[in-house]
Amino acid sequence: MDQEVVDTYLDKIPVQIRELVQNLDTNEKWAVYAALLQNERMSFSELRDLFDMNPSQIDRILKSLVAGGIIYKRAKSLKDADDNARSYYELSMLGQNFYNAMFDLVIPPKRNAPPAYSMRLPEHRQVVTSPMNPASHVLGGSQHGRSSAIRGAAKPRLPTAVGA
Repeated sequence: MDQEVVDTYLDKIPVQIRELVQNLDTNEKWAVYAALLQNERMSFSELRDLFDMNPSQIDRILKSLVAGGIIYKRAKSLKDADDNARSYYELSMLGQNFYNAMFDLVIPPKRNAPPAYSMRLPEHRQVVTSPMNPASHVLGGSQHGRSSAIRGAAKPRLPTAVGA
């Protein structure tokens, strides 16, 4: 494979998007991500016990999700940061926004409803129940009202000739 051509096309996708998606490359990582979406904050041992994983397995998964910016590892004090027994994990804003954006793109919204990520007032937005937490609601948008970038009209220009 021609690495120069690969790099040309990769340059069209922000590195943050590639890293986020690459760090959700297994069902186990998606499951841990979903558990944190639903529970907001969990300790290392809670996650280990929930998934019945050995410590090295869950540690690898959590490190990958932290490296991708999807979750944060938190501790009450700096000295506790390296101690899995005294730290906990929670979604980052990127991790939460990624879910909300993907949910909004996949769930069919009401026609003519304003987009979920507009600057309009919240009372004008469609409310959709999230499968992650049926008690909470996610603001949904509409296909018609989505930005041109989401509809595909503002895709980055790709080179017309390879090697030109």
